[in-house]
Amino acid sequence: MPDTDENVELTVLHNKASFQIDGLSSEIHADKLCTALLKEFHRYLLHERKLDPLDAGSQAVGADYFLREFMIGHRRENIYNGSAEQARKFAGHWYIITTLEPNIKELAAILKGTASFYQYCAEYKLVGAERRHRLNRLVANWITSGSGLKTFTQLPALLSALGKMHVLSIETRP
Repeated sequence: MPDTDENVELTVLHNKASFQIDGLSSEIHADKLCTALLKEFHRYLLHERKLDPLDAGSQAVGADYFLREFMIGHRRENIYNGSAEQARKFAGHWYIITTLEPNIKELAAILKGTASFYQYCAEYKLVGAERRHRLNRLVANWITSGSGLKTFTQLPALLSALGKMHVLSIETRP
C-alpha cells in the first residue's frame, strides 16, 4: 500500500503512544486525534460493518462521549487503556452526577457505542480480545439484565443526598 497522508494518519491514530496524556497540550492533541479516529471508526461502521447510517452515527456519538468527555477530558487517560471497570464507573457514577438529566436510553446508546469502538480496536489489534470481551459483557449485562436500572431507580435519593451535602458544605464554611 502506498505511503499516503491518509495511511500515515491512520498509523498515528492506531498508535497507543499518540494518545498518551501528560499535560494540557498533550490532552488537546489526544482530543483532536480522537476526533479523527472517531471519523475513521464511523467510516468503518458504514463501509466494513455495513451498518445503517443512523445506527453507525449513534454508535460513533456514543463512543465519542465516553472517549472524549470521560477518558480524555475527565480521567486524562489513554483511550486504548479503556476497561470494563472504567465503563462501569462511567455508567454507574460519572454519567449520573455530571449529566443534567441522566437518561437510561442515552446511557445505553453511549455504552453500545463504546463497546462497538473497542470491538473495532480489537479487530485492528489495538486492544486485546479479553479487554473487548469484558467490555462487551459489562455492556450487555448493563443494558439487558437491568443491572444499570438499579442505579437509575436510586437516582432521586442520590441527587437529594448530594444536594444536602452541598448545602452542608456551604453552611459550615467559616
